[in-house]
Amino acid sequence: MVPAIFGMQTYFPMWAVTTALAMWVALRLSLVAGFPPARSLVAFCMLAPTMIVGSKLLFLAEHAVFPQDDPFQISQDSVSSILQYGFRNPGGLVLFAAALPVVCRVLRLPTLRFADAVIPAMGIVIACFRVGCFLNGCCFGRITASPLSVTFPPESRVFIWQVLQGMLGAHAIRSLPVHPLQLYFALFGIGLYLLGRYSQQRKRFDGEVLLTFCGAYFLGAFFLDWWQAVPPRVWRQLAHAKHRSSMR
Repeated sequence: MVPAIFGMQTYFPMWAVTTALAMWVALRLSLVAGFPPARSLVAFCMLAPTMIVGSKLLFLAEHAVFPQDDPFQISQDSVSSILQYGFRNPGGLVLFAAALPVVCRVLRLPTLRFADAVIPAMGIVIACFRVGCFLNGCCFGRITASPLSVTFPPESRVFIWQVLQGMLGAHAIRSLPVHPLQLYFALFGIGLYLLGRYSQQRKRFDGEVLLTFCGAYFLGAFFLDWWQAVPPRVWRQLAHAKHRSSMR
C-alpha cells in the first residue's frame, strides 16, 4: 500500500487517473459504435462529474439517516472533509443514469444506443476508484484470518478505526488483518467491463447492455457489501432475523 505520492494522498491522484482512463476507454467504445468523437467527448465531460456528485450525495443521505453505520465517522462540515471522505458508488451510477438522457438529448445522441456503447467503461471507473480506496485504506472489510487478508500501516483509516474501536493498541505496527474489500470490488469492476463488452456482441435491443450492466452491478455490490467492516443495515437485519429464527 502507498498512502502518499510526493506528499499527496493517493486518493486524489487516483481520481485523475480514473477520469482520464475511463474517458479514453469510453471514447474508443463510442468510436467503435460509430458515434461522432466531438459530441461523444463533450458528453463524457458533462457526465463525468455525476459519478462523484452522486456518490457524495448518497453517502451524505446515508450518513444523515444512519450515522452509526459509518465504520470511520468523520465530520462533513468543511470543504476539505467533504472532498476527502465519504463516497458511495451506487449513488454515482444512479445519477449518471439519470443525467444520461438529458445530456444525450442536448447533444442529439440516441440515449439507449449511446448508453449501450459506453457503459462498460463504468467498470473501469469502479475498478480504479476501488484501487484508490485500497491505497487510501478506506472502505475496508471485516477482520479475517483468510489467506487473502491484508494489514495496513498506522496512518491508514483501517488502523485508526481499529484503535478507536478498542480492537488494537495505538502503538501497534500494523492493523489487524482484514478482507481487502476494495480489491474485491476492483476485480468486480473489471468483470463488469468484460460483461459489458460481451453483452455488446449479443445485444438484441437498445438498452439491453445498460440493463445487464446495472443489474449485475447492484446485485454484485449487494453481496460484496456483506464483507464491509460494518455491513449495511439491511444485511444486519437479515442476519438478526435468521439468528432469531434459529433460536426458536
